[in-house]
Amino acid sequence: FRLVAHTSKTTEHMFKLGQDIHFTAMITNAYAPIKHLEYTTNRPGTWLNVICVRFMLTTRTSVEPTTKKRPREPSTAILEQSLKRTKSSLESDTLKAMREVLKDPESNWMSKGQRLAVLATLQREADVVAILATGAGKTMTAILASRMEADSTTVVVLPLKSLLMDYERRLKEMKIAFKTFHSSDRDDWRTVPSANLVLVLVDQARRSDWNEALAIIHRSRPVKRIIIDEIHLLLSNKGFRNSLENLYELRRVPCQFVLLSGTIPPRSITFIQDACKLTPNFVTIRTDTVRVEHQYIVQEPSSSDEIRHRTKDLVDLMQEKFNE
Repeated sequence: FRLVAHTSKTTEHMFKLGQDIHFTAMITNAYAPIKHLEYTTNRPGTWLNVICVRFMLTTRTSVEPTTKKRPREPSTAILEQSLKRTKSSLESDTLKAMREVLKDPESNWMSKGQRLAVLATLQREADVVAILATGAGKTMTAILASRMEADSTTVVVLPLKSLLMDYERRLKEMKIAFKTFHSSDRDDWRTVPSANLVLVLVDQARRSDWNEALAIIHRSRPVKRIIIDEIHLLLSNKGFRNSLENLYELRRVPCQFVLLSGTIPPRSITFIQDACKLTPNFVTIRTDTVRVEHQYIVQEPSSSDEIRHRTKDLVDLMQEKFNE
Protein backbone atom coordinates (compact mmCIF):
# COMPACT_ATOMS: atom_id res chain seq x y z
CA PHE A 1 0.00 0.00 0.00
CA ARG A 2 1.03 3.62 -0.43
CA LEU A 3 0.30 5.99 2.42
CA VAL A 4 -1.40 9.05 0.93
CA ALA A 5 -2.90 10.71 4.03
CA HIS A 6 -2.84 10.40 7.79
CA THR A 7 -3.95 12.16 10.96
CA SER A 8 -1.39 10.80 13.43
CA LYS A 9 1.79 12.72 14.27
CA THR A 10 3.40 9.43 15.31
CA THR A 11 2.68 8.02 11.88
CA GLU A 12 4.10 11.16 10.27
CA HIS A 13 7.40 10.63 12.07
CA MET A 14 7.59 6.94 11.17
CA PHE A 15 6.52 7.14 7.53
CA LYS A 16 6.62 9.67 4.74
CA LEU A 17 3.73 10.44 2.44
CA GLY A 18 3.97 8.45 -0.74
CA GLN A 19 6.16 5.78 0.86
CA ASP A 20 5.35 2.19 -0.13
CA ILE A 21 4.59 0.22 3.03
CA HIS A 22 3.66 -3.41 3.58
CA PHE A 23 0.59 -3.60 5.81
CA THR A 24 -1.89 -6.16 6.92
CA ALA A 25 -5.13 -4.24 7.39
CA MET A 26 -8.16 -5.32 9.37
CA ILE A 27 -11.37 -3.36 9.94
CA THR A 28 -12.50 -3.97 13.51
CA ASN A 29 -15.59 -1.75 13.59
CA ALA A 30 -17.84 -1.49 10.58
CA TYR A 31 -19.58 1.55 12.07
CA ALA A 32 -16.50 3.70 12.62
CA PRO A 33 -13.75 4.76 10.18
CA ILE A 34 -11.01 3.16 12.28
CA LYS A 35 -8.55 0.61 10.94
CA HIS A 36 -6.01 -1.31 12.99
CA LEU A 37 -2.87 -1.85 10.97
CA GLU A 38 0.01 -4.22 11.52
CA TYR A 39 3.27 -2.88 10.12
CA THR A 40 5.11 -5.87 8.69
CA THR A 41 8.09 -4.33 6.87
CA ASN A 42 10.71 -3.65 9.53
CA ARG A 43 9.06 -4.27 12.89
CA PRO A 44 6.68 -7.25 12.79
CA GLY A 45 4.04 -7.29 15.47
CA THR A 46 3.96 -3.52 16.03
CA TRP A 47 0.41 -2.22 16.12
CA LEU A 48 -0.57 1.27 15.04
CA ASN A 49 -3.92 2.93 15.57
CA VAL A 50 -4.44 5.21 12.58
CA ILE A 51 -7.75 7.01 12.18
CA CYS A 52 -9.23 7.89 8.78
CA VAL A 53 -6.28 6.73 6.72
CA ARG A 54 -6.71 6.37 2.95
CA PHE A 55 -4.75 3.80 0.96
CA MET A 56 -3.91 3.41 -2.69
CA LEU A 57 -3.15 -0.12 -3.89
CA THR A 58 0.07 -0.10 -5.91
CA THR A 59 0.65 -3.76 -6.73
CA ARG A 60 -0.75 -7.06 -5.54
CA THR A 61 2.67 -8.60 -5.01
CA SER A 62 3.62 -5.90 -2.50
CA VAL A 63 0.98 -7.07 -0.02
CA GLU A 64 2.23 -9.79 2.28
CA PRO A 65 -0.46 -12.26 3.35
CA THR A 66 -0.85 -12.74 7.06
CA THR A 67 -1.29 -16.02 8.90
CA LYS A 68 -1.92 -14.34 12.24
CA LYS A 69 -5.37 -15.17 13.57
CA ARG A 70 -7.40 -13.37 16.15
CA PRO A 71 -7.19 -15.19 19.49
CA ARG A 72 -10.17 -17.34 20.29
CA GLU A 73 -12.20 -16.73 23.38
CA PRO A 74 -11.29 -19.24 26.13
CA SER A 75 -13.72 -22.13 26.15
CA THR A 76 -15.69 -23.24 29.20
CA ALA A 77 -15.10 -26.90 28.29
CA ILE A 78 -11.99 -27.08 30.46
CA LEU A 79 -13.91 -25.50 33.31
CA GLU A 80 -16.68 -28.08 32.95
CA GLN A 81 -14.12 -30.89 33.10
CA SER A 82 -12.52 -29.34 36.15
CA LEU A 83 -15.88 -29.09 37.90
CA LYS A 84 -16.47 -32.78 37.27
CA ARG A 85 -13.15 -33.59 38.93
CA THR A 86 -13.95 -31.33 41.88
CA LYS A 87 -15.61 -32.89 44.88
CA SER A 88 -19.29 -33.29 44.11
CA SER A 89 -20.32 -31.47 47.29
CA LEU A 90 -19.14 -28.06 45.99
CA GLU A 91 -22.19 -27.40 43.84
CA SER A 92 -24.67 -28.84 46.33
CA ASP A 93 -23.14 -26.83 49.19
CA THR A 94 -23.22 -23.69 47.08
CA LEU A 95 -26.86 -24.22 46.12
CA LYS A 96 -27.71 -24.75 49.78
CA ALA A 97 -26.01 -21.47 50.69
CA MET A 98 -27.83 -19.62 47.90
CA ARG A 99 -31.20 -20.97 49.05
CA GLU A 100 -30.43 -19.80 52.58
CA VAL A 101 -29.53 -16.33 51.32
CA LEU A 102 -32.66 -16.07 49.16
CA LYS A 103 -34.81 -17.76 51.80
CA ASP A 104 -36.22 -20.00 49.11
CA PRO A 105 -35.65 -23.77 49.45
CA GLU A 106 -36.66 -24.30 45.81
CA SER A 107 -34.41 -21.70 44.18
CA ASN A 108 -31.93 -22.79 41.55
CA TRP A 109 -29.36 -21.31 39.18
CA MET A 110 -30.82 -18.53 37.06
CA SER A 111 -28.71 -19.70 34.12
CA LYS A 112 -25.85 -21.96 33.16
CA GLY A 113 -23.66 -18.87 33.07
CA GLN A 114 -24.42 -17.97 36.68
CA ARG A 115 -23.65 -21.52 37.79
CA LEU A 116 -20.29 -21.59 35.98
CA ALA A 117 -19.35 -18.09 37.17
CA VAL A 118 -20.05 -18.87 40.83
CA LEU A 119 -18.36 -22.28 40.81
CA ALA A 120 -15.31 -21.04 38.88
CA THR A 121 -14.99 -18.22 41.41
CA LEU A 122 -15.11 -20.67 44.30
CA GLN A 123 -12.60 -23.01 42.64
CA ARG A 124 -9.99 -20.22 42.30
CA GLU A 125 -8.05 -22.18 39.69
CA ALA A 126 -7.96 -19.25 37.26
CA ASP A 127 -9.14 -15.70 36.71
CA VAL A 128 -12.72 -15.39 35.50
CA VAL A 129 -14.44 -13.07 33.02
CA ALA A 130 -18.22 -13.47 33.30
CA ILE A 131 -20.47 -11.75 30.78
CA LEU A 132 -24.02 -12.28 32.03
CA ALA A 133 -27.19 -10.41 31.17
CA THR A 134 -28.44 -7.71 33.51
CA GLY A 135 -30.53 -9.36 36.20
CA ALA A 136 -28.88 -12.76 35.64
CA GLY A 137 -27.43 -12.93 39.14
CA LYS A 138 -23.89 -11.57 38.82
CA THR A 139 -24.05 -10.16 42.36
CA MET A 140 -24.50 -13.68 43.72
CA THR A 141 -20.89 -14.40 42.71
CA ALA A 142 -19.60 -12.12 45.47
CA ILE A 143 -22.30 -13.03 47.99
CA LEU A 144 -21.79 -16.79 47.76
CA ALA A 145 -17.99 -16.46 47.76
CA SER A 146 -18.09 -14.59 51.07
CA ARG A 147 -20.73 -16.95 52.43
CA MET A 148 -18.85 -20.13 51.51
CA GLU A 149 -15.43 -18.92 52.70
CA ALA A 150 -15.87 -17.31 56.07
CA ASP A 151 -12.15 -17.46 56.84
CA SER A 152 -11.19 -15.39 53.78
CA THR A 153 -12.03 -11.98 52.32
CA THR A 154 -13.75 -11.10 49.06
CA VAL A 155 -13.19 -7.56 47.77
CA VAL A 156 -15.65 -6.01 45.31
CA VAL A 157 -14.35 -3.02 43.33
CA LEU A 158 -17.08 -0.85 41.85
CA PRO A 159 -16.55 1.88 39.22
CA LEU A 160 -19.70 3.91 39.96
CA LYS A 161 -21.08 5.39 43.16
CA SER A 162 -24.61 4.54 42.04
CA LEU A 163 -23.55 0.91 41.65
CA LEU A 164 -22.02 0.95 45.13
CA MET A 165 -25.26 2.26 46.59
CA ASP A 166 -27.19 -0.45 44.74
CA TYR A 167 -24.89 -3.15 46.16
CA GLU A 168 -25.29 -1.75 49.66
CA ARG A 169 -29.09 -1.68 49.33
CA ARG A 170 -29.32 -5.27 48.09
CA LEU A 171 -26.88 -6.63 50.65
CA LYS A 172 -28.83 -4.96 53.46
CA GLU A 173 -32.08 -6.41 52.13
CA MET A 174 -30.51 -9.89 52.12
CA LYS A 175 -28.97 -9.27 55.54
CA ILE A 176 -25.48 -9.99 54.18
CA ALA A 177 -22.68 -8.60 56.35
CA PHE A 178 -20.36 -6.26 54.47
CA LYS A 179 -18.09 -3.27 55.00
CA THR A 180 -17.60 -0.32 52.65
CA PHE A 181 -14.23 1.36 52.53
CA HIS A 182 -14.19 5.17 52.75
CA SER A 183 -10.94 7.08 52.94
CA SER A 184 -12.60 9.53 55.35
CA ASP A 185 -12.85 6.83 58.04
CA ARG A 186 -9.52 5.14 57.37
CA ASP A 187 -8.80 4.93 61.12
CA ASP A 188 -11.54 2.28 61.31
CA TRP A 189 -9.50 0.13 58.92
CA ARG A 190 -6.47 -0.17 61.17
CA THR A 191 -8.21 -3.26 62.52
CA VAL A 192 -9.72 -6.08 60.49
CA PRO A 193 -13.45 -5.53 59.79
CA SER A 194 -15.86 -8.13 61.11
CA ALA A 195 -17.38 -8.66 57.66
CA ASN A 196 -15.46 -10.67 55.07
CA LEU A 197 -17.16 -8.94 52.13
CA VAL A 198 -15.58 -5.55 51.41
CA LEU A 199 -16.86 -2.95 48.93
CA VAL A 200 -14.69 -0.16 47.56
CA LEU A 201 -15.02 2.39 44.77
CA VAL A 202 -12.31 2.07 42.13
CA ASP A 203 -11.22 5.68 42.75
CA GLN A 204 -10.73 4.89 46.44
CA ALA A 205 -8.93 1.64 45.60
CA ARG A 206 -6.13 3.61 43.89
CA ARG A 207 -5.26 5.49 47.10
CA SER A 208 -2.43 4.61 49.46
CA ASP A 209 -4.76 4.35 52.47
CA TRP A 210 -6.64 1.56 50.69
CA ASN A 211 -3.38 -0.27 50.11
CA GLU A 212 -2.66 -0.06 53.83
CA ALA A 213 -6.13 -1.34 54.70
CA LEU A 214 -5.80 -4.17 52.18
CA ALA A 215 -2.50 -5.26 53.72
CA ILE A 216 -4.04 -5.30 57.22
CA ILE A 217 -7.02 -7.33 56.02
CA HIS A 218 -4.86 -9.79 54.09
CA ARG A 219 -2.61 -10.53 57.06
CA SER A 220 -5.53 -11.53 59.27
CA ARG A 221 -8.12 -12.83 56.82
CA PRO A 222 -6.50 -13.56 53.43
CA VAL A 223 -7.98 -11.85 50.40
CA LYS A 224 -8.83 -14.73 48.08
CA ARG A 225 -10.33 -12.74 45.21
CA ILE A 226 -10.99 -9.25 43.86
CA ILE A 227 -14.23 -8.90 41.93
CA ILE A 228 -14.55 -5.94 39.55
CA ASP A 229 -18.08 -5.24 38.35
CA GLU A 230 -19.01 -3.41 35.12
CA ILE A 231 -15.56 -4.12 33.71
CA HIS A 232 -16.75 -2.94 30.26
CA LEU A 233 -16.31 0.63 31.54
CA LEU A 234 -12.61 -0.04 31.08
CA LEU A 235 -13.34 0.16 27.34
CA SER A 236 -15.82 3.03 27.24
CA ASN A 237 -13.92 5.23 29.72
CA LYS A 238 -10.49 4.58 28.30
CA GLY A 239 -8.37 7.69 27.98
CA PHE A 240 -10.13 10.06 30.37
CA ARG A 241 -10.61 8.19 33.66
CA ASN A 242 -7.25 7.44 35.22
CA SER A 243 -8.66 5.23 37.98
CA LEU A 244 -9.58 2.64 35.35
CA GLU A 245 -6.10 2.51 33.85
CA ASN A 246 -3.73 -0.36 34.74
CA LEU A 247 -6.30 -2.23 36.82
CA TYR A 248 -3.77 -5.04 37.32
CA GLU A 249 -2.21 -2.81 40.00
CA LEU A 250 -5.21 -3.56 42.22
CA ARG A 251 -3.89 -7.10 42.64
CA ARG A 252 -1.42 -6.15 45.36
CA VAL A 253 -1.86 -9.50 47.07
CA PRO A 254 -1.84 -12.93 45.40
CA CYS A 255 -5.51 -13.54 44.64
CA GLN A 256 -8.01 -14.30 41.91
CA PHE A 257 -9.46 -11.66 39.58
CA VAL A 258 -13.17 -12.01 38.75
CA LEU A 259 -14.42 -9.54 36.14
CA LEU A 260 -18.17 -9.06 35.67
CA SER A 261 -20.08 -7.35 32.90
CA GLY A 262 -23.34 -7.39 31.01
CA THR A 263 -21.75 -6.52 27.70
CA ILE A 264 -18.26 -7.24 26.37
CA PRO A 265 -17.89 -8.14 22.68
CA PRO A 266 -15.66 -11.14 21.98
CA ARG A 267 -13.12 -9.00 20.15
CA SER A 268 -12.52 -6.95 23.33
CA ILE A 269 -11.61 -9.89 25.56
CA THR A 270 -7.95 -9.70 24.56
CA PHE A 271 -7.85 -6.02 25.53
CA ILE A 272 -9.40 -6.84 28.91
CA GLN A 273 -6.89 -9.65 29.40
CA ASP A 274 -3.93 -7.38 28.67
CA ALA A 275 -5.24 -4.45 30.71
CA CYS A 276 -5.83 -6.62 33.79
CA LYS A 277 -2.94 -9.04 33.18
CA LEU A 278 -5.16 -12.06 33.66
CA THR A 279 -3.73 -15.51 34.24
CA PRO A 280 -2.97 -17.36 30.98
CA ASN A 281 -5.60 -19.98 31.78
CA PHE A 282 -8.36 -17.46 32.51
CA VAL A 283 -11.85 -18.57 31.59
CA THR A 284 -14.58 -16.57 29.84
CA ILE A 285 -18.20 -17.35 30.65
CA ARG A 286 -20.72 -15.80 28.29
CA THR A 287 -24.50 -15.90 28.07
CA ASP A 288 -26.99 -14.17 25.81
CA THR A 289 -27.21 -10.55 26.99
CA VAL A 290 -30.09 -9.41 24.76
CA ARG A 291 -32.66 -7.44 26.79
CA VAL A 292 -35.92 -8.90 25.48
CA GLU A 293 -37.95 -6.77 27.91
CA HIS A 294 -36.81 -3.56 26.20
CA GLN A 295 -38.99 -1.99 23.54
CA TYR A 296 -37.71 0.52 21.02
CA ILE A 297 -40.28 2.93 19.56
CA VAL A 298 -39.33 5.11 16.58
CA GLN A 299 -41.48 8.19 16.11
CA GLU A 300 -41.46 11.36 14.07
CA PRO A 301 -39.67 14.34 15.71
CA SER A 302 -41.99 16.34 17.95
CA SER A 303 -42.05 20.00 18.90
CA SER A 304 -40.06 21.17 21.92
CA ASP A 305 -43.22 21.75 23.95
CA GLU A 306 -44.52 18.26 23.24
CA ILE A 307 -41.17 16.72 24.15
CA ARG A 308 -41.19 18.58 27.49
CA HIS A 309 -44.75 17.48 28.27
CA ARG A 310 -44.06 13.83 27.39
CA THR A 311 -40.85 13.83 29.40
CA LYS A 312 -42.71 15.21 32.43
CA ASP A 313 -45.41 12.56 32.03
CA LEU A 314 -42.79 9.79 31.96
CA VAL A 315 -41.01 11.17 35.02
CA ASP A 316 -44.32 11.39 36.90
CA LEU A 317 -45.17 7.83 35.91
CA MET A 318 -41.81 6.49 37.10
CA GLN A 319 -42.17 8.46 40.35
CA GLU A 320 -45.55 6.81 40.99
CA LYS A 321 -44.07 3.34 40.37
CA PHE A 322 -41.13 4.14 42.64
CA ASN A 323 -43.45 5.27 45.44
CA GLU A 324 -45.43 2.05 45.15
